[in-house]
Amino acid sequence: MNAARRILWLLLLIGLSFQTGCNTLKSAMDARRTMDLSANIAAPVSAVWNAATETLRTLGVTVHGSSFDGEQGTLQGSTRQLGYIRVYVYRSGPDSASVGIQARTTAHPTSTPDYIDTEFAQKIIDGINERLGTGPAPAESNT
Repeated sequence: MNAARRILWLLLLIGLSFQTGCNTLKSAMDARRTMDLSANIAAPVSAVWNAATETLRTLGVTVHGSSFDGEQGTLQGSTRQLGYIRVYVYRSGPDSASVGIQARTTAHPTSTPDYIDTEFAQKIIDGINERLGTGPAPAESNT
């Protein structure tokens, strides 16, 4: 009876961990789908984060908030033309990171954007690559 109970608990734990993993993967996929532009960069995530921060400053973005935990982070800001700029950086491998960018005229991410500025988003990706010396990365437009 004890063995059967242990097996049931083990199956329950496996099921819960699988469900949690699927939800985490789904959240990451949903976040990537809502990006206006995204790219993979062959550099450590902390270096990509620092390059993204410096690039936004150089491009005249007023940063309203940022958070980075060593694995992933978000920068939020705006310019005079763009009311909503968000840059996501997250680790995609031991020495690589993914960057997702939203650059829109509306100030709320879930509202239908008046205009999605993929050119400005590409400037951010190019600036990150330039600072890291990684060259141009093939950007993926999700529009």
